[in-house]
Amino acid sequence: MNATAAALAQVSAAYNTLLAHAVVFGIHIDGHLVVEGLLSAAILFQLSRKSYKPPKKPLTEKEIDELCDEWKPEPLCPPIKEGAQIDTPTLEWFI
Repeated sequence: MNATAAALAQVSAAYNTLLAHAVVFGIHIDGHLVVEGLLSAAILFQLSRKSYKPPKKPLTEKEIDELCDEWKPEPLCPPIKEGAQIDTPTLEWFI
């Protein structure tokens, strides 16, 4: 616990010594506000960037044929075992 408190005190002191006397337009700015401002700027930068889209090129007929030959369909549900099958009741109509 003592090491954690010492590390926290060092981090707090680093924020306060570097940015303790920051004054912008006559307003005192604490260290955490500067960090929050930097994080906000980083978020805005990331949101303004264009996303990477790889170039789209159509598949050739050979590639389509290769993919179709390699494809093996899988069943949507496992096969029912012999012991697990039950006779479902049927409705009988008497007229």
